[in-house]
Amino acid sequence: MSNKTKRDEYMEKMTKSTSSYKVVLLNALIILGALILLLILTGNLSLNS
Repeated sequence: MSNKTKRDEYMEKMTKSTSSYKVVLLNALIILGALILLLILTGNLSLNS
């Protein structure tokens, strides 16, 4: 397994370390932001009609 790149090693460390919860949190924030944006857009559309 010596043919791993530095990036692969870094990604393994990131996923194994406790900081992986930050990635989950970030994904949740992105999804939440998208949902809020969708609600705002649909709200604006319903107000306009």
